[in-house]
Amino acid sequence: MILSDLGLNLNNVGQYEEALLYLNQSIAITDEYYHPYYCKACIFSKTNQLEEAISMIKKVLELDSSQLEQLKNEPDFENIRNSDAFKQILKVEALKQEHYNELIEEGRKAIEINPNNYIILSNLGSNLTNLGQYEEALLYLNQSIAINDKYYHPYYCKACIFSKTNQLEEAISMIKKVLELDPSQLKQLKNELDFENIRNSDAFKQLFKDEALKAEHYNKLIMKGGTLVYHKKYKEAIEEVYKILIEIKPKNIAGWKGMGVCCSWLGDYEKAIFYNKKAIEIDPNNYLILSDLGSNLNKVGQYEEALLYLNQSIAITDKYYHPYYCKACIFSKTNQLEEAISMIKKALELDSSQLEQLKNEPDFENIRNSDAFKQILKVMEEKELTQEELIDDMEEKELTQEELMFLIGDFECLDEHFEIHLEKEGRSAEIQGDSETNEFYMSFDNEDGEEQEFEEELESPEALSNRLGEAVADLLDDGWKVERAQFLAAKVWTSDQWRLIDFNKLYDMDFRGTPDEQFERHKRDE
Repeated sequence: MILSDLGLNLNNVGQYEEALLYLNQSIAITDEYYHPYYCKACIFSKTNQLEEAISMIKKVLELDSSQLEQLKNEPDFENIRNSDAFKQILKVEALKQEHYNELIEEGRKAIEINPNNYIILSNLGSNLTNLGQYEEALLYLNQSIAINDKYYHPYYCKACIFSKTNQLEEAISMIKKVLELDPSQLKQLKNELDFENIRNSDAFKQLFKDEALKAEHYNKLIMKGGTLVYHKKYKEAIEEVYKILIEIKPKNIAGWKGMGVCCSWLGDYEKAIFYNKKAIEIDPNNYLILSDLGSNLNKVGQYEEALLYLNQSIAITDKYYHPYYCKACIFSKTNQLEEAISMIKKALELDSSQLEQLKNEPDFENIRNSDAFKQILKVMEEKELTQEELIDDMEEKELTQEELMFLIGDFECLDEHFEIHLEKEGRSAEIQGDSETNEFYMSFDNEDGEEQEFEEELESPEALSNRLGEAVADLLDDGWKVERAQFLAAKVWTSDQWRLIDFNKLYDMDFRGTPDEQFERHKRDE
């Protein structure tokens, strides 16, 4: 800001060349402060450089729309005031402000009807902030907080006001509150233009450094949880990982989901149901957790409610075997033979690797001796291939995608080295493994753009392949998308199950949607 002020003063005494030098230095340090652009606009106007002046004015309004009135009356813009370009800028910006005024008027009317709606109150405060009416904005924001102090938005708006009015401590306090209530706002906060006055303060920098460390710790915990679950150390996973994840980020699904999985494996189905429902509150369209919830409700005999959640899971995607399997269990236990057989057929159609589980499923006791059940087993056993047959077949010809999706089982990684690359919001992640050394490597950019790395040596190629699947599943759950994969074939986690996938064919696929949706789209394209 000192450099920009120096440029302003040099402009005022007509030393334009030196003024531009300091103004450009100011912009080089931070390009998110409106003032040096404003001063450059003045210089370009006074030196009859119309296009350059208009470009700088646009930048000023982009960074701080509250400068509109100052721009309208700026004496240094005398040379450009009557130009069409200048008039058009003022017209567009006036329309923006008119839009905010309309929103404010609508908000005031809505509050008259529902004075306790904390969301409307907060939005009204936000729109008043955009017009620089801070005192009235704070009034509505504080009313919003008084009604619901767990909603992040009014604290965010107050942080913007305190920053723009140079109240550093108050701004930092509000930012901390926002992150406490909704950690997902971290990136938005880092790039918030309204924080220009506090961005370079030690307190602001330290706050985001602390948050970055928390994010790194969180990601390491997720990795640790996956490893403990893989090794069936469910109690350790609960105490050392998932309870902590819930404490750190209670609005993130990972901790609740992990607790549900571990409690279910430990046979504590009532607790598993509790954690499943907490996860569903956060992500009501998560078909995996809906199915897990249905499964756990089945275990405690709550069949009607179980079917409700299982049907919801199927309504979201009908390509996941698990809810059909659970429905088969319920229909068997309630002596609905035809319905049970129909669900078993559907489960095996989607995932034939469930055959061994199906053979020994205690819930199928009522139908095990039926001809229909025996016929299913016979047909499926005839289709099974051994691991040796699969490898021999791959040596002879390239398997089709459909064949590979069918050939599901406990196979080791079929290539010596594999790599998977993922992306999320401009960040990248990479997972590598070597089945000769059983070494696993993973790196990804955290929310601050800093690279995090993990290395692990597994006890077998199969364990390595499983570790790969868990890592991919964790990233997919967190919103990452596969960009490309490089290896011949491997047993990989998709839709909460292990599948053998030919990644040479997946390389050119459209990776939007779930793995099941990708596969269906790929088949249609062929």
